[in-house]
Amino acid sequence: MLVIPHTPNEKTKVPESTNTNEKITLYRGVSGNHVKYKDAVKGIVRPKGGDKTADQHNMGETDSIYTSWSTERWVAEDWALTDNPGKAVILEKEFKISELVYSPDFSFESEKLIIGEILDAKVSMITEPETKPVFDPVSQRYKDGGKF
Repeated sequence: MLVIPHTPNEKTKVPESTNTNEKITLYRGVSGNHVKYKDAVKGIVRPKGGDKTADQHNMGETDSIYTSWSTERWVAEDWALTDNPGKAVILEKEFKISELVYSPDFSFESEKLIIGEILDAKVSMITEPETKPVFDPVSQRYKDGGKF
């Protein structure tokens, strides 16, 4: 693992990979109240557009070329069900590691940023959480712990 400091008191681990074809599965949660919900049910993800940086996007200023994804399905489920329990979409897609944009992940959501639109994400409709988080003492973070 390569350790990259991004604030004086915080370090984020990112995978160090020389294989540009290596892939990772990412998840994105979209609530039934989200402005782009109709796209999400078709497996489509489009960024808002704008000039915000990856750091600004991660801090909530999402007028950018990025969309937020997580390596943890439970994080996507939590986002999707937050403001409209009972009506949500989980999007799943494999990305090449080389397609990921570094996120400072200030909220510890295992966030990865992707540039541009996605037209072919796998769609799962959910009405309640399906994946339980479990605490990993090694990484000091919550990870997917399987189905409830």
